[in-house]
Amino acid sequence: MKYFTSDLEFNSKTLAEKRGFSSAQEMNEYILDSIFTHMRRGDHLYILGNLAVGENEKVAEILDKFKFEKIHLHLIMGDKDKRANNGIHHYFDSVNFVKTVKIHTVRTILHHYPMVIWPGSDHNSWLLYGHLGKNELGSYIEDNFIFGKSLNVHAELHDYTPLSEDEVYILLEEALDNVDFNFIKKRKNR
Repeated sequence: MKYFTSDLEFNSKTLAEKRGFSSAQEMNEYILDSIFTHMRRGDHLYILGNLAVGENEKVAEILDKFKFEKIHLHLIMGDKDKRANNGIHHYFDSVNFVKTVKIHTVRTILHHYPMVIWPGSDHNSWLLYGHLGKNELGSYIEDNFIFGKSLNVHAELHDYTPLSEDEVYILLEEALDNVDFNFIKKRKNR
């Protein structure tokens, strides 16, 4: 089973406080518990950017837990993920800036940032992204510019629990068509 999340930000003291945790350690434990409660050995977790902050040794300690649980990790690079090429990349089955996967039979683009148009959106492909958490700017952008079959999988928006491919399918199957899909459809009908 595939699961999707973003912006876990393990080890961030600043974000732990903003998120209502007493420490980064408490936040880390809460996030890990949320993930391991829902995932099973052999599952694939796609992290759409901003995995962690801090020293590689501390990040490796967290990644070792995924390895122990036999969960396959895939990292889509975010704006804070430069370390993925500095000694911890071997923990991941894949590291990309953008990746295409299938959710059921639907082509789905994985990217850290939201986009109005993405590869295949004119054919009603789906987009999963992160970057925009619980803040006014994120809400404003999503309410006014993000349309169609796209879904923000930011950890803060889903109580730090990754979304399964089945949950994503249910949410996006009923979503409005993509803007450029409607445009192309209208032009063909002229």
